[in-house]
Amino acid sequence: MNIPKDHIMEGIVSTFRTYGYEGASLSKLSTVTGLGRSSLYHYFPDGKVDMARAAFIHLTTQFESQVLNPLTDTQLTPNERLDYCKQGLQHFYTEGYQPCLLNIFSMGQASEALRLPIREFTLKVKHRLAVFMTGIGLAESEAERRSEALLIELQGTLVLTRALNDSAVFQRFLDKLPTQLLG
Repeated sequence: MNIPKDHIMEGIVSTFRTYGYEGASLSKLSTVTGLGRSSLYHYFPDGKVDMARAAFIHLTTQFESQVLNPLTDTQLTPNERLDYCKQGLQHFYTEGYQPCLLNIFSMGQASEALRLPIREFTLKVKHRLAVFMTGIGLAESEAERRSEALLIELQGTLVLTRALNDSAVFQRFLDKLPTQLLG
């Protein structure tokens, strides 16, 4: 059976986002990917830890492509870059209903294996946001402060959107984004 890698990764990511690391059993991961347990171990020799690492890499690659890379496209105006960034956030988090794997993987058993990649990616996102802001004239210290505040607000927004089952919470966050980044 030849199952496309994208299908396997989307199934794994979806399962971790839905059940968390501890709740994503091998049985669930096997069902959603269409792979038997032995095939899962063939692709991911260290089992669920390898799957979590692969899911993390898969999602961080998507996040960079959809959210961060538009901020560096100097062919676009700052407002156009932000529009693409907002669209990327909306798609990546499914209008705020998808939890962030940084949050899911930063606790429990997954945090031991993924602590360093999570830290590095978080610092990368924070830095890329700050670089965008300094590129449009903000002082470096203010850009650093704003990028950290933005990440804090994004995480809280994702939790609140799901808790209230209201995508308007996420939309308000996106609507404020230009003011928060551009001043």
